[in-house]
Amino acid sequence: WPKAMIAGRAKPVWLKSGYEFVDISQFECVRDLLNKTMPDIIINTAALSSTRESFDKIPETFRVNLLGPIYIMDWIKDNKPDTKFIHCSSIEIYKPRPVDITIKNDSLTYETIRDEQSMKFSATPYGKSKIAAQDMVDLYRHIYDLDVSCAVFGNFESKMRDGRFMTAKVVNYVKQLRSFYLEHIADFIKSPQNGYASVSTATQVISPKFNKYKKLQLGNVNAIRSYMHAKDAARAIACIISSDKTGYWVFAGQQSLSVRQFVERVFELAEIPQLNFMWE
Repeated sequence: WPKAMIAGRAKPVWLKSGYEFVDISQFECVRDLLNKTMPDIIINTAALSSTRESFDKIPETFRVNLLGPIYIMDWIKDNKPDTKFIHCSSIEIYKPRPVDITIKNDSLTYETIRDEQSMKFSATPYGKSKIAAQDMVDLYRHIYDLDVSCAVFGNFESKMRDGRFMTAKVVNYVKQLRSFYLEHIADFIKSPQNGYASVSTATQVISPKFNKYKKLQLGNVNAIRSYMHAKDAARAIACIISSDKTGYWVFAGQQSLSVRQFVERVFELAEIPQLNFMWE
């Protein structure tokens, strides 16, 4: 079996023999670990991936997201050129481009998509660091003829998603709100003074209480995101490992959702009826 190494920022580096901790933003740490393990395959999932945090941590964002993969590829170039390297990039580096343009009654309408034909552009430190890293993977592949590729993903999700990120933040909020709702509606229905109150009646009575419930604070709710399960992302990486081809591999779900649509869908699945749900 080939020796594989998976580098992640939130978790320690995974090796077949166990875990080891390494600071991917420090060249000496990366070099020492790679000299020790001499891996055949390296999968780099390490990143400072919070767009909001990247504005507060610009130097750290570029050290982790750009210098980290450069250190790995430079070690491969100098020490083990046959090592396969897969760097996880983001679909967020591509600017949405218009498609299906139609003109009707002097009005222009169109849909937007992101794919490998789109122009690379980002207005965030996170996005710019990812663009630079992907460009460097191209450089090392073309100049040094290395087996290095980019796996370009949308958001991949699972139950292990960090609570700081949008999807987990929304789900956790709605779970708490649902518990709040069920607790209050149960208390209202059980109250002797309310007789045999129905769920709909109880909902109408307690709805004003939700107006005082803590608000869910998000960024740009019109931002479009592509979602996939983390297990599917792992299967995608396995496809790259088994392939002889190098370059860009773009993986995404068949349907993208805006943050607003995602939030509304989570509320719908929570089955909390007739809430005064307003966007501000």
